[in-house]
Amino acid sequence: MPKTTPLPSIMDKIKTQGRGSGALFGLRLQRHSFAFFCKQLEALQSDHATDAARLQAEFGTVRYIHLTRENKVEQAVSFAKAEQSGLWHKAPDGREIERLSPQSIPVFDAEAIEEKHAEFLAADAAWRAWFDVQSIAPLTMTYSALAANPRDVLSLVLRDLGCPAQAAQDTEIPTARLADEISRDWIKRFTELKRA
Repeated sequence: MPKTTPLPSIMDKIKTQGRGSGALFGLRLQRHSFAFFCKQLEALQSDHATDAARLQAEFGTVRYIHLTRENKVEQAVSFAKAEQSGLWHKAPDGREIERLSPQSIPVFDAEAIEEKHAEFLAADAAWRAWFDVQSIAPLTMTYSALAANPRDVLSLVLRDLGCPAQAAQDTEIPTARLADEISRDWIKRFTELKRA
């Protein structure tokens, strides 16, 4: 029978990895795994009544940054295309950074895009509701602003965290957008189908 790692040890590893060599700790949470994370946190911090109180008890002072994509059709197309092509991230010079399956030519699939579109709309609404219930006013950033000018957005985040914003200007941007002519075609086709 496999040995299970105690939850406090797992959380300690998360903190170590999320801190790296710096003083700040960062944790990225995605909506699809958030309920599971909160359940584990509740088991560790059962003396606290809310998710926000448990997060603070576990991690100390918390600053929330909410990255959202305004155009959910673009987001759904991007996800569906990445899922089919296997390519999730590439460098600015075009090198592949993350490929999760062998290369294949993506094919327009309105049903898959619709499913993701509905999922992303629901996830965004769930985040807004959670922030409201927890009385949290996050720093909200949009994907379009981040993609258009990543250093400016990073400057805002650093300022919000009380760090020198100038550091953003010396930061190398590690990824490039994957949107291309296929993406634009799928967005157009899906939007026309929704209007019909």
